[in-house]
Amino acid sequence: MVAEILIIPDNAAPEAAKAGAQYMARSLTAVGVKVRESVSLCTDIRKVQQAVSAALGRSNIIVVIGGMDRGTEYMSKTVIAKGLSLPLERNAEGLAAIREYCLRTGESFHDGDEALADLPQGGRALNPAFGKTPGCIISSSTQHIILLPQSQQELANMFGRFIAPFLSGNEASEATTHVIRAYGVSEAYVRDKLDEIMTRPNPAVTLQKDGVEVLIRVSAHAASGADAAAVAAPALKEIARRLGDAAYGFDVDSIQAAAVAKMVKKDLGLAIAEAGTNGMLTRVISETPGGQDILRYSAVADDDEAKISKFEADAGLLKKRGGVSEYAAVLLAAGARSKSGASVGVGVAANTADFEDRKSTPGLVYIAVCDREHVYVKKLVIGEGDAVDDVIIDAAISRALNMLRLFVDYMPGVYKGCVSLSEALRGKTAVTERDSYEEDMADEAGEGKKKRFIDNFIIRKADEPGSKVRKFILLLAILVFVGCAGYLGLYYYQSHAALMQARTLQGLYDYGDLADVEVSPNFPAQYSKDFGALWTLNPD
Repeated sequence: MVAEILIIPDNAAPEAAKAGAQYMARSLTAVGVKVRESVSLCTDIRKVQQAVSAALGRSNIIVVIGGMDRGTEYMSKTVIAKGLSLPLERNAEGLAAIREYCLRTGESFHDGDEALADLPQGGRALNPAFGKTPGCIISSSTQHIILLPQSQQELANMFGRFIAPFLSGNEASEATTHVIRAYGVSEAYVRDKLDEIMTRPNPAVTLQKDGVEVLIRVSAHAASGADAAAVAAPALKEIARRLGDAAYGFDVDSIQAAAVAKMVKKDLGLAIAEAGTNGMLTRVISETPGGQDILRYSAVADDDEAKISKFEADAGLLKKRGGVSEYAAVLLAAGARSKSGASVGVGVAANTADFEDRKSTPGLVYIAVCDREHVYVKKLVIGEGDAVDDVIIDAAISRALNMLRLFVDYMPGVYKGCVSLSEALRGKTAVTERDSYEEDMADEAGEGKKKRFIDNFIIRKADEPGSKVRKFILLLAILVFVGCAGYLGLYYYQSHAALMQARTLQGLYDYGDLADVEVSPNFPAQYSKDFGALWTLNPD
């Protein structure tokens, strides 16, 4: 079968339809459908009519993405229904799915939303699971027209639940879809790691970018739900193995949900202390289902006095290192854990733009996660000193949650990035990781650019207070040392050469044969003639 893709972009989000077309092309190819390389971009009714007419003359499957909602004036289903002489009918199942979605998510249902369920007569509704826009399949004996919303999340769900079984002739079978999340890696990295897994028709593996995460969706179909689950299981296990620590969660909505679920499963308590983040980590955890059950203690200690009074900080060491430092983050994590007796402590010290600590650049963040004996510390720098508070805090909280889930994953063992907590509290360097996730980014011209990203913000390597001065002094000392070593080497070389020359001349006088040396006519008359030949060889 040959498929052709048409897109009708919403003016409010024109790139979403293009991303959906790329996703659909990959997914169709994975189930053995040949996809034409050209994609028709339709911006008005006339172009839609022309593109559909041309596609029907050369392709078995026409996929129309977008044009199914109020923002595009229902362009795709209106044009298709008119062209096929099919009236639009309100689909009861589609309308029920929209109402159920609104009830489940709390999103408002407006009177005009009922029109979203109007589909060409005889078409099969593809009921939405993550939105308010149903899709539709219209079939004849040899051709199929598939109308889809432009949301990539909804596309992925509809492809696994409806389209893949339909195209493979297994509509009577049952389908199952599971999602694994990968944190802090690019879509290109995940695609490279999964390579041939993504070419298998069943289960079908598709990717979706979600901020700093990549969602790996695995959809399998078989005669029964249990059989479909058995088909998906090996792929899920292999995906987790290939992605290693980057992979987390199994059908979870967020990284905080995954972290809380891991702690609940292992019956662990959590203590949190924050500086510069307005208590946001505590809020995120407490608002996550199960979060209040694991949260044993939380505190805010923005200034040094609060750190000293609440957690008995070493005042001298805190003053030397600063309120936003690895020592401060370790102190917060260890102090909170110790006060509460919780299993795990998390400390976040962030220098936001309005923070009192002016010893470091805004955007500098240290995060520590610890138990009784070990601590895992990470250092971030977001922006170039001009990042707004919300950006800094969001990046800090996101990274703290990822560190927490990694730390808990390895318990009761020790995560590979940990160091001794007692040594870190005495001031020993504890930072074991700097974020350096790299991904090839393509510009609009298609040229690859290597950039360093953290939570979607370009970062630079961090310089602690005074580190630039120390680096300059070290470089100057190295240059002075090299210069002195060179001078001494030259001095000893010249001395040695002079000594060798003197010994050679002395040997000529004492033991050598100077009879064959012709005395220079310039030999001074007042010198002894015994030295004439020697003077000729070395007048100096």
